[in-house]
Amino acid sequence: MVTLHIPLMPHAKARPRVVNGRAYTPAATTAYERSIKLAAAHLSPLSGPLSVSVVFIFPRLKSSRAAAREVKATRPDIDNLLKAVLDGLNGVAFHDDGQVVQVSGEKWIAAADEEAHLEITIEPYSASTEPPHRREKVERREVNRAEHRQAQAERAATIAAERKGERREKLAEVEQHRADQRKAKQAAAMEALREWTARRRS
Repeated sequence: MVTLHIPLMPHAKARPRVVNGRAYTPAATTAYERSIKLAAAHLSPLSGPLSVSVVFIFPRLKSSRAAAREVKATRPDIDNLLKAVLDGLNGVAFHDDGQVVQVSGEKWIAAADEEAHLEITIEPYSASTEPPHRREKVERREVNRAEHRQAQAERAATIAAERKGERREKLAEVEQHRADQRKAKQAAAMEALREWTARRRS
């Protein structure tokens, strides 16, 4: 597991600017990502699937009287904050940001005794690194799938048994019909024989 404490003001990934048909990344975003790369330059790039979590600590408001951290439920958006960090770590903390299969972020306003900074944790991804509520959700989904598959199998077996029973009933009806026809033919033959015998005697 790798942890980084980077004394930077959190900065969201800005959209590329287009000038004369050419797109470029704004200078502020480029400088921010470069600072993250420098802070992580001592690392050896990790391999394999990774989980990345980032805590963004923003400067305190001058009007704030709280001593502890406060949740920041305003802009910038968390996804743009994470994007800038991942792009900054790309190539230094890991070989390619495609390795990141799980990412999470939190936004806080700094406590009275701290400055704005980033707290980054990078670790190999495994089921154990998933938050408990997510593991429970996955487990419930797997249980539901198993129950659904079992219900489908039971329904298919019931339908097959019903069809088999219907086929048996149809076969029994056909056999009974044939037996009735044979009896009718035999009765007709016997009646014809009696009439023929009666005519001979007369």
